[in-house]
Amino acid sequence: MPLKWKLFRIANYFQAALGLGISGFVIYDFGLRDSGNIPISLLVITFPLSLVSNSIINIYLLEKYFPENMFARGLSRASRVFFVLSLITLALLLALAIFALTVLFFINRSVADEPNTRGRITLLILVLVISTGIYICRMQIVLRKTIRRNYQKAVDSFLN
Repeated sequence: MPLKWKLFRIANYFQAALGLGISGFVIYDFGLRDSGNIPISLLVITFPLSLVSNSIINIYLLEKYFPENMFARGLSRASRVFFVLSLITLALLLALAIFALTVLFFINRSVADEPNTRGRITLLILVLVISTGIYICRMQIVLRKTIRRNYQKAVDSFLN
């Protein structure tokens, strides 16, 4: 397996672990605060889990169908749905990161002068999730095209 697919696999495992960690933290944090706002807490938990699901599907596609086996229609549909959910999640996380950056460094000038390690660690985690997610989404498109192209080559060589 080429290096780019090994890196893709590692990025998916990293994203899945990070998403599960974030979901676990959110569940723990909302459980401690005994929040009465259940729909928002479910929404906050759902977004990282969509990234986890997308990563698990990518790992499955890479392990089971790469390089030349065509995947089933249902798996293709699930992959597309979680791809779109991942894009939406990444867009929301990017908006959250920009908002956090604005608040942390520009609006509260006195806070920017003081060491705010929790805010900076949260921002670092957001940047890691966003950058890994963008890489995964890009490589997911390349993976689907590669599998489709290799499958077509295999069918053509079998028929000729």
